[in-house]
Amino acid sequence: MTILNIPIHGAIDLASLGALGAKGGAFTILSGGSYRVYGPGGSFIGDNNHFALAMVMTIPLMRFLQMQLKNRWGRHAMTLGMVLSTVAEFQAAMDFGAVELGQQTLGKLDRFIASR
Repeated sequence: MTILNIPIHGAIDLASLGALGAKGGAFTILSGGSYRVYGPGGSFIGDNNHFALAMVMTIPLMRFLQMQLKNRWGRHAMTLGMVLSTVAEFQAAMDFGAVELGQQTLGKLDRFIASR
């Protein structure tokens, strides 16, 4: 069974990680960045570094799903999820590689703008 040519278990994983990223981004914005973002305790992304790595891998998949969506509001919701996940990624990665993550994000943005 597939959803938009994505296996159902992959779509569920993407939705779960995307929701965690959006929640973490909203928390970071509402708290003013005063607290570090962690994944769910006792899981493989419970550590802030592991959570940031999961967000680095999830955001491009969210972009792929966004390109498959036909509904305008669905695409806007996916954009908001990607932005909030990026905020959570930077907050979670404060201590280990925010510079590298920033360079990667800017590289993706540059390629996106160049493709237009």
